[in-house]
Amino acid sequence: MDTTIKVTLITAVAALIGHYFQKYLDRRTDLQNELRAKRVLIYTDLLQATQDALAKTKSGEHVLRDASLTTRLIAWATPQVILAFTTVWQMLEGAEASREELGAAVANLLASIRKDFGHDDTQAGARFDMLIATIYVPKTAAQQIVGPERGERVSQLD
Repeated sequence: MDTTIKVTLITAVAALIGHYFQKYLDRRTDLQNELRAKRVLIYTDLLQATQDALAKTKSGEHVLRDASLTTRLIAWATPQVILAFTTVWQMLEGAEASREELGAAVANLLASIRKDFGHDDTQAGARFDMLIATIYVPKTAAQQIVGPERGERVSQLD
């Protein structure tokens, strides 16, 4: 076969491979963007529900029992976010936890969500997650949930 024909065939095959590879990358990016858009809505609802639960009243109302939110979370969230949410949910449902443990669990949830959105918090320092949780969880809400000291629950203090 002539060298010119070989070069032409190789160029054509490489162009086809490049074209289909680019289509694959474009489709993958589109799917990631669609998934991200769904997660933004779900995580926003999750953050609002978590804040509402952290500010719950002594009556024991529990905002995180929203079946629709839980279903969407299980269907669309990453495993890290689901595990972090479950830890916070268990603490709010009655597991004995100190303020520090609750803060650490909320910090882990927030960090998992931020990581899923592509935030690189490695430059922020070791205390970044806890500082975010401190902003997110007011001290009064933590006291209302776990008691003023020693991880006591409000129901135990009455």
